Parts: sequence; C-alpha cells; structure tokens
Amino acid sequence: LRVIFSVQPVRMRLGIDLRPLLGAVRTGVGEYTAGLVVALAQTAAEHEIVLWINASTTQRLEDLLPELVGHPRVRFVATQWPNRWLNAKLWLFKKPYLDDLAGGVDVWLSPNSNFTRLRTAKHALVVHDLSFELYPEFFSRKMRLWHWAVKPGVQAKQAHIIFTPSEYTASDVAARWGIGRAKITVAAPALSGDFPRTKFSKEQFKIPTNYFLCLGTLEPRKNIAAVITAFAEWRVRFDPAARLIIAGAAGWDAQILQLANAQAGVQIRTSVSLEEKAALLQHANCLVYPSWYEGFGLPLLEAMASGTPIVASARAALPEVAGTAAHYVHPDKPDEIIAAWCALRDEDYRADLIARGHKRVGEFSWHQTAVKVWAALT
Repeated sequence: LRVIFSVQPVRMRLGIDLRPLLGAVRTGVGEYTAGLVVALAQTAAEHEIVLWINASTTQRLEDLLPELVGHPRVRFVATQWPNRWLNAKLWLFKKPYLDDLAGGVDVWLSPNSNFTRLRTAKHALVVHDLSFELYPEFFSRKMRLWHWAVKPGVQAKQAHIIFTPSEYTASDVAARWGIGRAKITVAAPALSGDFPRTKFSKEQFKIPTNYFLCLGTLEPRKNIAAVITAFAEWRVRFDPAARLIIAGAAGWDAQILQLANAQAGVQIRTSVSLEEKAALLQHANCLVYPSWYEGFGLPLLEAMASGTPIVASARAALPEVAGTAAHYVHPDKPDEIIAAWCALRDEDYRADLIARGHKRVGEFSWHQTAVKVWAALT
C-alpha cells in the first residue's frame, strides 16, 4: 500500500509599502515600485499581498495601481495621517508598527528606504543606489538630513533580505556596508506594461525638429550642466538650429535652471506625462544621459524600446544596463559628448546602436524579476 502525500507550499502574506508612489510626478523609484508590485501580484500564486500606504489625503488603488483593482490576491490598506507626524513618531517612539497597520504580515517589503518599524514581520529592503553616501554634495541639505534620520545603512544591515536593481549596486552595498553578498538579490527593473509603444506625432506635444533629449530629475547628479555646455558649443560649431529638451521632475539644482535660461535653444519641460515622454524619445536625435552615478537608469530602457540611440556616461550601473547599445562618454568631458553627437551623424552607426538597443531591452523582464523576488522572500 502506497500513500502519497501532496505537500502544498506555505502561504505567505507579503506587505508592501507604497509610499514611494506618493507625489505629483512619479520618479524612477516610483516607476520601479509600480512595476515590481504589479509583477509580484501577477506571479503571487498561493501568496497574498497587502498594499499599505499612508497620506493625509485620500489614496485610492485605482489611482495608484489601476491594474490591481479587484485582484484576488491583493488587499489595499490606506491610513490617513500626515506623513511628517507619522515619521516623527516612528523616529522618536519606534511606533506604530507598520505590519500591524497592514493587519499583520509575514514579510514587509520596503521598495525604498523610509521610516519603518515592524513588530514581527521580516524586513526586505530595496536599495537603489548609494549616491547619498558616495556623493553627498549632489543632495540638498534637507535630503541629507532625511537620509541621516532614516539611516539606510542601518536598515540594510538589520534587514533580512536586500534587493538591488543592478549588480553594481549590489557590489556597492556589500563593500560599503559590509553586508554579505548572499543576503543580496539583484532584482532588475524592466519597462512597465503601460509604456507607450504607439508612434506619436510631434504636433501632439508641440515637439520641435532636430533636438537632443535629457531625461531625469533636475538634480546635480544627472550632470545636465555638462550637456548644456556641450550643446552651446555644438550650436556654434555645427548646428545653430539644434534644440535641447530637458524633461523631468523639478529638482533642487538652481544652476541648471540658470544655465538653461541663459542658453538659446534649451527648453525645460516638467510634469511630463508618460505619453509625452514616449513622444519626446521617439523623435529625439538621441538620449543624452551623462549621469555621475546611477544604480540603474530606467531612461536607457525607454530609449532602447523607442528606437532612440543613447549617449551615456561609462559610470556606475549604466554600462551594465545598456551593454553595447550605447555610445559612452566621460561625464566630465563635454567634448566627448560633442564627439558622440558627431558619430551619430553616421547613419550606419546610428542604425547599429538602435538595433542593439532593441535586442538589449528585450533581456529585461518584470516577470523574471518577480519570480526571483518571490524565491528570495520564501
């Protein structure tokens, strides 16, 4: 007589902090959070996901993640306190416990460092990069104070699991904070399912002809000042009709605004919708992304999917993301940016970079990342 026992996997309740989705303009961290949460829900199998958010204003799942409304494995919990008050309580009194606010969970996933206290749940933390430690001069005094209070390094050491978007950041975390590599799982982002693949006309968003494009928050780390310097020389030496569009959330770099306003042909666009961003990419001469430091670089994936060649700095995680599908420059050498733009006038070279980009972007998958994350969590 043979008795066969069917062993079912243990059902886990995963709590996820949705505070990175707050804000009028969704940043790279917000895009990562949204993409990961949707992918985790789509691959949840026997697990349950509890999405928690706090804000003084009413938050609705249909506004934050409409794809998950009515999902059988997803529950949404919203508390409504001023976040400054909540952060002060968490910092001073170590309470309330966020896993209690979510109704009790086995594991708590923080898609970014934030004020977090847990009663019993294991903590899984996403560390996007260490720019705040390696380049503090790129941050405002307020942001440096915030990182000091949140203490991402301490959180990482205390967390049970760490996720990073790239191997580069994983190595940074292990070396800088002395954390064992076995504790870190690389969970690379991919393009979100709602990134527009439709071809937009220039007229829809009043897009000029013949322009270079910078994407990203207006902050010193993005090194937009070097692009403006290169662009000024480009107009004098090669093409006085060229334009430069800088699109991204308004940051804290007043110098960029001053340089942009002083340079003819430069246009700054803030609060850009997903459709407008896609249109800007589709019609640009190239994406210019000479950042000093990136833990990943989502605009590179968006450019590759849009058939737009890339000029990027050969720094941090950017070569890991684009591979051979970008023309790399030194971020401190505007003349190399100019040389890259000259190289892209060669139609064969341009077409080759675009073809490499189409192939490279297909290697990133939210489904594969979600499967890796679930494996690490369980």
